[in-house]
Amino acid sequence: MGWEHEQVNAGFVAQLRQACPDESICFFADAGHLRCVNSIYGLEQGQVRACATSFPSKYEDCKEEARRYAAILVQILNNAGPDLTDVFLLSCCDGIALAVSALAPRYKVRFHLVFHARLERMLNRERRREQLFRQGEDPGEPTRLRTILEQMDDRSVELICYSPFYRRYLPGYLAPACIRRMIFLHHPFVQHAVTPTRHENAGLRIGVYAAAANDNACQVVRAVAERDPAGAVSFALLGGKQNPLEKEPSVERVLPGQRLSAGDIDRFVAGCDFILVPYDHTQYHITASGVFWDAMRGHTPVFSLGSPYFRFYEPYGFGVVEDSPEALAEAILRQAQDPTDFTKGINELLRACREENLCALREHLH
Repeated sequence: MGWEHEQVNAGFVAQLRQACPDESICFFADAGHLRCVNSIYGLEQGQVRACATSFPSKYEDCKEEARRYAAILVQILNNAGPDLTDVFLLSCCDGIALAVSALAPRYKVRFHLVFHARLERMLNRERRREQLFRQGEDPGEPTRLRTILEQMDDRSVELICYSPFYRRYLPGYLAPACIRRMIFLHHPFVQHAVTPTRHENAGLRIGVYAAAANDNACQVVRAVAERDPAGAVSFALLGGKQNPLEKEPSVERVLPGQRLSAGDIDRFVAGCDFILVPYDHTQYHITASGVFWDAMRGHTPVFSLGSPYFRFYEPYGFGVVEDSPEALAEAILRQAQDPTDFTKGINELLRACREENLCALREHLH
């Protein structure tokens, strides 16, 4: 898994522990993922037992993938003992959903399935709903995510998504009974004390993740450079290999070509005045953004485009949201000349989202 899964899974385990301080928690993952999550949220200090388990990668045949996941889940369930009450399956994929649909009626536990891009693709009104599962029980009939979710045992399966405003999009796409058993959380996060790292450039330094350096980012960087001959604004490009932004004079490469650790991310964010999140409404309609939450955890404001996801959090005042790259470039130049402090808004966003997540988890688990 990449850094974004490590961060969000560590955040979920941390907030689950805070919501349920007296419960016994075991975290099953492959050994590499356990090490990464442990580096972000100390599992032992949180009294979370780490259990190294080999999970299958995704296979072409979804039914075969489901059988593999089912075999692993059965082993975990049978060894857990009679006190097991809840099973959380993070980053739910095709095979997990099908495996749980078969296992749920057989076990007296509650399953909680976390979905990310799967619901995004199902709900995106601008494209045809993707056939997420190639085959169902009848090889001639395609199985959609909606069918899988609605046919699950509603007494023992709950769904989790990391976008609270999914709720407004769901009617008409999922049955009401399915919506009622969905837990809406903000993107979970582990919050650490952050010490900003002063960079050598005295001007405004804006961080860009290479993974997020899309056409919008290129337009923003070039528009700023054209209007900023004095070089009051500079950009730092994190990670990645070849990238069109690296040719821009105002862009500095940071850790190019390397696999980024959680520590690399935190240090990069701490050394920037802002993070650029260049996703518009066609790219990040409702799915959570790991880049955005990296910035928030690091108390670093963002410049972002007008995706509904960022508009949802805009009232907190976490930074600047504009609807076009040109408008965002102008906002960056204004910030360089007349700085605005967004610290209060970021602190309030983190406080509110953490408390709402803990309340939602306690409500559904007790």
